[in-house]
Amino acid sequence: MKFKRYIPLLVLVILAAAAVIQGLRSQVAQPELLQSQVTAAENSLDMISSWELEIELHGGEELEMSYSSRGRASSTGLGRRRSDDDAVEEIRLLVEALPPLAEGMPLGIIQAALDHLEIDESDVKEFELEYELTDGFERKIDLDVNGDDDNDND
Repeated sequence: MKFKRYIPLLVLVILAAAAVIQGLRSQVAQPELLQSQVTAAENSLDMISSWELEIELHGGEELEMSYSSRGRASSTGLGRRRSDDDAVEEIRLLVEALPPLAEGMPLGIIQAALDHLEIDESDVKEFELEYELTDGFERKIDLDVNGDDDNDND
């Protein structure tokens, strides 16, 4: 007779265990979700027809990178000088680290370039980037930081 008192409790425990198991099964990541989190590079060197990057720092140092799809590439400044294959690889890595070049995000491109090159934004005096994509899209991004000659007359 005492066993009959525990039957509703036993049924309740079994139902709770089934609910917990069902909840755990629904929390397993679906393959579609994992695939959507992986992103491919938006930019590639194959889409660049020409590339000219010049960054001037407050200390007088300069970084210059140039690339042409016709086979010329160079990278100079910040204590390094590279040409041909080494420069192409350095520029390729930079291009792939940037936001989509065909979209209107100049500040994002500047910030991503400085981050990739490990240049502190407070050290930048001038940033100039000109590029042309193989589809004919051209853009020039020019930023002059003139913190030393601030002559505002408020």
